[in-house]
Amino acid sequence: MGKVIFDISMSLCGRTTYDTSVPWWGADGPSGTDRRPVFAVTHEAPADSPEGGVYTFVTDGTRMFEGLGAGQIQLEPIDVIDTPAATHLRFRVVK
Repeated sequence: MGKVIFDISMSLCGRTTYDTSVPWWGADGPSGTDRRPVFAVTHEAPADSPEGGVYTFVTDGTRMFEGLGAGQIQLEPIDVIDTPAATHLRFRVVK
C-alpha cells in the first residue's frame, strides 16, 4: 500500500467519503505525512475541517483542473482496486 500512496499526486473523493474518513485521515489526508492534496466534491463545504489540512472542497465541479489549460483534459486509467467498501480508480493526466 505504501507504494500506491507514494505514486498518488492527489486524491478525489465525494463528501460522504470525506465525512466518514477524515477522523482517520486527520489533517494530512490519506497520504499521511506525504500530504498530497485531497479534492472533495460536494454541494456544500463543511463548516469546519482539520486546521492546516490538505482538503479543497469543490462545489462547482471544475476548480480542481485550474492551471491545466483550456479544453478537454485527457485521463489515462492506470489502476482499479475493487473492495467491498469502495472502488478506487487511479488515473494519470495525459500531457
